[in-house]
Amino acid sequence: MKDEVGGLITYVKIDNGEWIEQSGSDLTFGFGDQNGTYYFRTIDAAGNVVTATAVLFTQVIHDFGNLADAYNGYKLNAWYEVTLPQYIFGISSDHKDIAGKYTFENYDAAYAWCLSVEEEYRVQTRSNGWVYVSATNESISQVYTSREDLEKVLNKYVSRYISGRKIISSSGNDNYYIIKDEDGRTDEYAFIRQDIRLPGFLSDYANLEILQISSKYVFKRLAAAVAPTKVSLTYIADDYSLQTQKTIEIPYGKSIKSVLEATDMYRQGYYIVNECDVCGNSQSYLVYIDFEAPKIRAEVELGDGTKKELLFDGDFVEDNAGTFYYLSFRIESILDNIDTYNAIKIEGRGLTTAIYAQGDELPVLDAVLGGGQYTITVYDRSSNIFQFKVNIANKEPSMEYNSLRPTNRQLTLYFATNDNLNQIVSLDI
Repeated sequence: MKDEVGGLITYVKIDNGEWIEQSGSDLTFGFGDQNGTYYFRTIDAAGNVVTATAVLFTQVIHDFGNLADAYNGYKLNAWYEVTLPQYIFGISSDHKDIAGKYTFENYDAAYAWCLSVEEEYRVQTRSNGWVYVSATNESISQVYTSREDLEKVLNKYVSRYISGRKIISSSGNDNYYIIKDEDGRTDEYAFIRQDIRLPGFLSDYANLEILQISSKYVFKRLAAAVAPTKVSLTYIADDYSLQTQKTIEIPYGKSIKSVLEATDMYRQGYYIVNECDVCGNSQSYLVYIDFEAPKIRAEVELGDGTKKELLFDGDFVEDNAGTFYYLSFRIESILDNIDTYNAIKIEGRGLTTAIYAQGDELPVLDAVLGGGQYTITVYDRSSNIFQFKVNIANKEPSMEYNSLRPTNRQLTLYFATNDNLNQIVSLDI
């Protein structure tokens, strides 16, 4: 800071703080890395005044928080839910309150953990055996001298804490509560399943972490960030090859899908996410956005007894609407472009379990099951949904005729489908 008159005095303050006086032409202010708005006021010996304002951000950010949050959005699509009741696990003065809901990947792990806490909270060891509640009345305790007898009663009460198998909903709005690993330890990451791999044509981006991200994801501004931040998406490739790059900013508070739908960038594929602030902090990673619903490969039996394999997807159903009449319908596989964790819901006669996950044994839709119309809905963890209906014959067509008489030599044949959802397509006489 130079002045011909000399005698410079400079005052500085941060935000609404106190003015601090400094003298001289070369000044160093000892505010460390304090962020904020700095106000300067310099006066020389002649009374000339110069003012200035500067905004200082020195914050270092390596992680803006959205990568881990989005990564955590793709969990197992099937699990078991445990509910520990308050009246047992939340009132003991000798034990920690653990009443609530928990989730486990498999039934055996859920049962083992429930058994261990049940024994810890409700079984007392005595010299002559064990004290535990009665098999017929939970409000009464009794002594068990046989471990085998005790375990039978334990099994009765422990089993009721565990729900039937849960499978993801098509909306994706599922609650996993407190997640436990197979050893019963709390682990919020135990259910995460991100199996996406970097394709060869994107080898130049091998230095970036890759994950699948939901199109419904809403980027959140890092609460600890002082400087203004922003996030952008750069489209770089479809499922097969590199594409012309295009970048768009994604406002905080809006879903990716809503922003892409409002532009010409609504497309499936690979994007680079970049989040940065005005200090120069930046974080980039590679994401895949999936807009494609799963498909179904099935073996169908036609009315004449012939069988054929068909691939059911949106285009096939649209092109062949009104023709899905079969004697049987056997689902052979569910196909997805990127996600191996999917689910299928089948609604119709004879079904007790409506929703299935990949790898489950699926029912054959036929007259033995009940026949009629079945609605099939298949979806993935990105909430891409494909639905169609098939009609399964449950009765063979029948024929009736009138009797020939001397006064009536005309023979009339009556044919009936005996099935409201079926129709006769050919007649040979």
